[in-house]
Amino acid sequence: MDPSIVLAKFWGVTLFVTCGGLLLNKKLYFEFVRASKIESIALISGLVAVLSGAFLVSIYNVWSFDYRGLLTLLGWLTLLKGVAVFIVPKSALSLARRVKSNDSLFYSSVGVSFLIGLYMLYIGFLS
Repeated sequence: MDPSIVLAKFWGVTLFVTCGGLLLNKKLYFEFVRASKIESIALISGLVAVLSGAFLVSIYNVWSFDYRGLLTLLGWLTLLKGVAVFIVPKSALSLARRVKSNDSLFYSSVGVSFLIGLYMLYIGFLS
């Protein structure tokens, strides 16, 4: 099976479920931001992002102007998010708090991610 289709399925399901859940229950995000004040939770989150991002960019790094480039971009953004948690943890948490305190920023960022998830589900399962 084509690795880009596997990754499209992975990202589609991941983004659809997580962002769909956040859109339906904003309190989940608030609880995560509150729990991230505990250093161990933030470090575990950063470690998961670094590991998954590093894995994704090492197995798939295709820069093109279609869904394959978007898959690569998602992998790199995941890696950068994890790196940010380790290198500038206060800034990373500050950004999360800013998103938490601004409804339009929260809904637009989660909404765009949800739509990307739907697009990836379409690519992975229906195309």
